[in-house]
Amino acid sequence: MFLPSRAFAIAFALVSSALSFTCFATQKSAHQIESLLLTHPDSSSLCAQLATIYFEDGSIDGRHRAIEAMKQALRLEPGNAAYHVMLGQIFLASTFWHYGVGELEKALEIDPENDAALYLSGKAFLDRALEGWQRKWFLKAERRFAQVPAQSEFYHLACRYRAQALFDGGFTDSALAVMAKIDNDSLQTDDMLMLGMLWWKRKDMKKASDWFMRAIDKMDQLKRERYLSIDLIASDTYWEQLGSQDSVDSNKRFDLFWRRHDPDPATPINERLVEHIARVAFADFHFSIPRLNKPGSKTTRGEVLIRYGLPLKWSYDPFGTGLVADETVMPQESDLGRSLAHNILSDYDPGDRYRSRPMRVSKPVWTWQYPNFTLNFEDAFLNGDFSFPYERDWSAYVYAYLKKHIPEIYESQIRKHINVVIDALACLDEKGHEALKIIWAADTRGITYEENMRWPRGGFEIHLAVLDSVYNSVTRESFEEELCADSSAIYLTQYPLISAHTINIPEGSYIAAVSLTSLSNGAVGHASVPTRICKMSDRFSLSDIELRFRENGPPNPSHTFLRNSKVYVAFEIYNLTPDSSRVYGATITYDVKRKAKPASLLYKLLDRLKLASAEQAITAFSGSYRTFSTCPRTEVVLGIDVSELLGGDYVIEVSASDLSSGLKATASTPMTIASGIDQ
Repeated sequence: MFLPSRAFAIAFALVSSALSFTCFATQKSAHQIESLLLTHPDSSSLCAQLATIYFEDGSIDGRHRAIEAMKQALRLEPGNAAYHVMLGQIFLASTFWHYGVGELEKALEIDPENDAALYLSGKAFLDRALEGWQRKWFLKAERRFAQVPAQSEFYHLACRYRAQALFDGGFTDSALAVMAKIDNDSLQTDDMLMLGMLWWKRKDMKKASDWFMRAIDKMDQLKRERYLSIDLIASDTYWEQLGSQDSVDSNKRFDLFWRRHDPDPATPINERLVEHIARVAFADFHFSIPRLNKPGSKTTRGEVLIRYGLPLKWSYDPFGTGLVADETVMPQESDLGRSLAHNILSDYDPGDRYRSRPMRVSKPVWTWQYPNFTLNFEDAFLNGDFSFPYERDWSAYVYAYLKKHIPEIYESQIRKHINVVIDALACLDEKGHEALKIIWAADTRGITYEENMRWPRGGFEIHLAVLDSVYNSVTRESFEEELCADSSAIYLTQYPLISAHTINIPEGSYIAAVSLTSLSNGAVGHASVPTRICKMSDRFSLSDIELRFRENGPPNPSHTFLRNSKVYVAFEIYNLTPDSSRVYGATITYDVKRKAKPASLLYKLLDRLKLASAEQAITAFSGSYRTFSTCPRTEVVLGIDVSELLGGDYVIEVSASDLSSGLKATASTPMTIASGIDQ
């Protein structure tokens, strides 16, 4: 980014210690200084002052006049390093890159420790690197920024840009070490965004989220809305559900959207929001066009990046001739690119015309390759603003299709994924208060196997959360626990690592979520499920049904069982009424029904009219018996033989009738019998 006022102030301070840049810029006009030059034609300082005023005019003619004035100053005093710095800066701001760098190099030949020349030349090298993403220019920029002394006013900016050069060159750890040199009390918004990007690249979502949120808090309202904007990634369905954009407060839109799209609601971090902010920050750092006052997230490349992330591969053709620049590097490791390998255009084939159509535009072209589609960007006006070449390429039409059918792509960047299932059961705790029993199970991907390990076991960091119906957090708990596969479940399910936790919570509708992080290999998994708690403490009622592998064995939150096995249905009965002998009794009936869709057109029509369901449950078998207890609360465990059932989806319905009061209560739960293929 070009910073004329600050750089000129420092450079001009080297020219004269008596008069500052601000003094000349405000008290003398160009006409006055030109008049002084008529009487003092050999004054190089007056030429430098005149160049400063011409340059701040901002017009093309003003910049040409500024260049001529600085050249005259250098003819009068060729050994003045500050004058070379000022001329170099004017050249760079006027897009004469080679001339600008040449003047800065001359300044360094005269004064090798000139901090302004070191900083400005490093920034010029970084800008050149971002044009074609070539490693050699990143390395040149990094070396030049590293030479800026710590006492320089440019040191803070030099550290940030040096970290960016290292980030883009693939040296994340070195970039973090450079950012650590900046005093925490002087960190600015862009510094925090850079730190967030570095930790995001390291896949440490917690630290990335901390820095991004600190940056968001310090932003002004317009910038904050740009970073949290959902206009590019929210689907049309979401807007239809939410209503008109204009009629809904922006903060409410942001908050509700991000809560709904949190991939792991059990953790306090919204990984999808972190990914989104990282994409916006990446676009702003790399695609911004200062001369057009256009942030990178508002460019065409920035829009594509925010929607679909980084491409698998990209290439730069500086002349539009089909010859790709050498040493073009990707900003992220290759595994991040592979993680975006989605088959997102399986139903759309633009044909060979699009895939092989040559680009011959004689202008700079960027090509981004995603799985199953490629986008080309052309710098039509040679101002750094790359957009789709509508008349010579299919990219604009492919992108229009993508926007309509696929609003955005997101894949959590994790080293290893654990498959997790969850079940949430409404019940009463030991004190008789409404509670939620959360049961979760995981596969063994989070286990690091040791020699002579009989049963899979491993330590996990566990996050539990209960959210309300609009995803506000009701309660959160975190703890570490060792999970070990039960011998009765290890051969019966692909989720043998099972545990449970009970949380007191009042009646209402909720979403239960769990997140597991392996302490041995860092694998991560999460799951969530909606649930509802009804009033049970003061009325005859049943808890939700828990399915088990054996009578006193572990629960099965996946609700999937193998054929030729036995299912144990466990639940509690609350607030039974005693008879005259102080005995509590109830009649239990149960039905196992298979879900099936009849072929009848009438049922399909009634289903559309919401008069009947096209899914009819067909009873497979049923049974009943009586239970007696000496207390008003009792647990019931039913063993059901499912060996005769065919593979498919079932519903278990249980009904209890109090023998003394005649009150009734019901509960139901889904169950799946795996087919032979699943086994």
